[in-house]
Amino acid sequence: MNNSFMYIIMILLATGFLWECSDLGEPEQLRPELLVETSAYDFPELTIGATQQHQLRLINTGDVLLNGELILLQDSAAFSLVPAGGFRLPPGDTLELSLRFRPAAAVTYTALLEINTNIPDRLSDTIQISGTGTTALVPLLSIATDLIDFGSILTNETSQQNLQLTSTGTATLQIDSLAIRAVGITTDAVFPQNLEPAASLVIRLTFTPDTAGTYTGVLLIYSNAAESVVQLNVVGLAEEEVSYTAAIQPIWSANCTGCHGGSGGLTLTSYSKLMAGNSNNGPVVLPGDGANSRIIRKLRGTADTRMPLNRTPLPTATIALIETWIDQGALNN
Repeated sequence: MNNSFMYIIMILLATGFLWECSDLGEPEQLRPELLVETSAYDFPELTIGATQQHQLRLINTGDVLLNGELILLQDSAAFSLVPAGGFRLPPGDTLELSLRFRPAAAVTYTALLEINTNIPDRLSDTIQISGTGTTALVPLLSIATDLIDFGSILTNETSQQNLQLTSTGTATLQIDSLAIRAVGITTDAVFPQNLEPAASLVIRLTFTPDTAGTYTGVLLIYSNAAESVVQLNVVGLAEEEVSYTAAIQPIWSANCTGCHGGSGGLTLTSYSKLMAGNSNNGPVVLPGDGANSRIIRKLRGTADTRMPLNRTPLPTATIALIETWIDQGALNN
């Protein structure tokens, strides 16, 4: 490989460009992409000296690292941004931004959030920001997030999340009601409730799925604040519990016990012998971590010789089922 070709490769790597072949055999450029959830935000009217906060999210929906810089342009110091300056965002990751407004006078303030990135042909995005100060007392509702994520649980389990509502205005905040438009999610909170300035209310939300699948919906909070209705997104994932007795042991019995039936090394004739592992390599199952469990890596051929030895590999779906059982805790169920 000559020096000129090496120099070109180094330039491509340094600038974030990677290449691979598309299905048509043509070079396909892998690039970062930026999803900005809004192009403008107008803060509700705020009493002079009070502070209101709004959450923004930037998401790298591309294939490679996104490099960027956040610049807040304004004539006064009414707005602030955390974090600010340079940032690095790997593919699929989200950058949480906290935008704050604190008016010093009864005027309307404007600002521009400039987002400079290394995306080809799209070097800059902007978000228009505005807010108005007032001498009047104003009720305000602040919530630290606009997404409630219950994570992944089994269908026979329950997951709970606490949602904190804070009165950040200068007048009494009345929370009139809460509406949950999402299957499997409930709360025992009672409304209406009044919150004096600086007071908080914690609401417990419970996720109880009855079938496997992805659950999504919205939670609506009604109050006397300027934003009379606040909408939060809710999401949860439910999996059916994988039974060792009904699903996993039959896989070993049909495909593995001919060699691993007790003649030495790993034995797969029972749960206890599987969990005892192999005297040469230690445990082959790491409960809660299927991807790094040796038995999964052997079945996929990423740890020495693929198993079953000299036979057709297990179907991808079968290996995935075993991995799910391990991720669920490798229970003797």
